[in-house]
Amino acid sequence: MKMANEKIEGLMQKARAAQAQVADYTQEQADDMVRVVAKRCWAERERIAQLCVDDTGKGTYEFKLGKMENTTASVYMYLKGRKSVGLVEHDEKKKLWKYAKPVGVLACITPVTNPAATPIGNGLNVLKTRNAMIVCPHPGARKATGDTVELMRTALRENGHPEDLVQVVPESTVQDAADLMAAVDLILATGGPGMVKAAYSSGKPALGVGQGNVQCILDEDYDDLEKLVSAIVPSRMVDYGMPCTGEQTVHCPASKLDALIKTYASMKCHYIDDEAQIQKLRETLFVDGAINREIVGQPSYKIAKMAGIDIPEDTTLLLLKVGKCGKEEVLAKEILAPITRIFPYDSFEEAVERARTNMLMEGAGHSSCIWSNNPEHVAFAASRIPAGRVMVNQPATNGSGRQNNGLGQTVSLGCGYWGGNSVYHNVNYKDMLNYTIVSEILEDRKVLTPKEIMAD
Repeated sequence: MKMANEKIEGLMQKARAAQAQVADYTQEQADDMVRVVAKRCWAERERIAQLCVDDTGKGTYEFKLGKMENTTASVYMYLKGRKSVGLVEHDEKKKLWKYAKPVGVLACITPVTNPAATPIGNGLNVLKTRNAMIVCPHPGARKATGDTVELMRTALRENGHPEDLVQVVPESTVQDAADLMAAVDLILATGGPGMVKAAYSSGKPALGVGQGNVQCILDEDYDDLEKLVSAIVPSRMVDYGMPCTGEQTVHCPASKLDALIKTYASMKCHYIDDEAQIQKLRETLFVDGAINREIVGQPSYKIAKMAGIDIPEDTTLLLLKVGKCGKEEVLAKEILAPITRIFPYDSFEEAVERARTNMLMEGAGHSSCIWSNNPEHVAFAASRIPAGRVMVNQPATNGSGRQNNGLGQTVSLGCGYWGGNSVYHNVNYKDMLNYTIVSEILEDRKVLTPKEIMAD
């Protein structure tokens, strides 16, 4: 049946034809596609990073470049040597063999906050699995995303692979995104909660990510404040606070508050505890309870100026002291800017419950971090906080995977059923495959009767 959207239909026809050409690729051929695309994106990382800033007007070149470098290199490293073709697992004891097969054509819906790294990170996984991908860019980042996709297409074409394995929707609209999601075999949805909900409502399988609202807990026994602050300031400052993995709130023992603020000040953070100024910032950051798009990805001094507050132009983070949590405090929501709330507490249990309340209000299923030397406190926080990842003594940005932790490198962090997602883990190539399980009889296994099973 012919689609009403001829633009999407044309892209789908090309994607189907290209994917059919690689459906029987060997592991070596699939790995070659990943390699040549990763190398080309790496070579052009500086130009694309600048284009991301110029096209969107958000973030900074330095942060965009770092994101490009980290995404390209870390995902490439993660995919090296991993099986995605044919027999990928064998359990001799259970007599099970697992074979991997492509899904077909995937839609990659990309946000304005990550117009290049998201298609690159997703694209390397898609090529690893012998699938095709059609990218639907955010209207505010069409040039940056389009040029990134063209880089990938050029790398494929020049190395003898079908370039139509990776395409972009030109002059994309909301209707284009909806029609694309309805046409493909699987959706990779990265963006706001409305877009992710639309992906799950499309009638097609979707790998969506939920909203972030990272809660950071400083335990009473953790005294190396310089180590903590030197780790989480850069984490929150990445791309002027746009990544969903940045620490939104730091729950601090009241007894350590002065020392913590002093340590923050050494890294040019500006602390505000005046309620009148905080109210001005509430009104600036949020409009009718929704984030003010004008502050997204902007430097802290500029945001403060919008609120009528003068702070030094070289300020890194803006720190706001808050006393309420959850629905009682609009500032407890995710803020896509270099702002961190400081929440003093009297007991560790109180801090955990406040962090839990904030995340259940917004950001459930995403990530949290705790700085502690107390294993019992770590276990308690992990058991209570509704997060897919709890990062211990490391910045929350490490939740997307680093070489010094065991999480898989990704650009999409699943938020489980809390966040309305189908996965809770770091989305990776394994989620983009169909599997066939071959099973043989276990000759030495005694088969019990129902009465024998129920006897004990």
